[in-house]
Amino acid sequence: MPILGKGQPKKAQEIERLTLSLEDNEARTRWEAAEALGRVAGAKAGPALAKALGDGHPFVRWKAGEALARLGARRALGVLLEALESDDPLRRASAADALGQLGDKRAVDPLCRMLTGESEWVRWSVAEALGRVGDRRAVPYLIQALGDEAAWVRRGAAEALGKIGDPQAASSLAARLDDESALVRRSAARAIDRIKRRHWARLGRR
Repeated sequence: MPILGKGQPKKAQEIERLTLSLEDNEARTRWEAAEALGRVAGAKAGPALAKALGDGHPFVRWKAGEALARLGARRALGVLLEALESDDPLRRASAADALGQLGDKRAVDPLCRMLTGESEWVRWSVAEALGRVGDRRAVPYLIQALGDEAAWVRRGAAEALGKIGDPQAASSLAARLDDESALVRRSAARAIDRIKRRHWARLGRR
């Protein structure tokens, strides 16, 4: 373990201490370290936080993703896109979630490619992330995801389409009103309502 404090600026010492804490045996220590790294906002924390996206504890993964999003696109986008290529599905899902929080539209194309050929958890995280980013380029991919075999993915796709608000998704969402899953049916109905309200609001501004 490196000796902290010797010849290092105070902020660098803090980042190094918190980075080491991400390897602690206690999950609480790890997630508190991830949360603190987001506040310190040091660019050097990016790789360590990206590694923590694969932590075995869900709260640590969540806090690491939040921290990376807080660092901003200049510091976090690259490491998050790299994490999407990880062999670990937990890390990929957490990276997708963090990219959604970041909201940078440069993540849209890589995320869209992950709506197929991934685990259910990753596909759901990607759908949620695309809804947060809100870019219409994702609409055709999310419409396709409305037919996913997993109800949670269908629900995530419906909610994302509602957030994006593109009218071209309305008919595909209407087809989900008789989905076998009540969660999907409710999400599709809410999404259609959001799209209609946004459409009428646009007409009212003309």
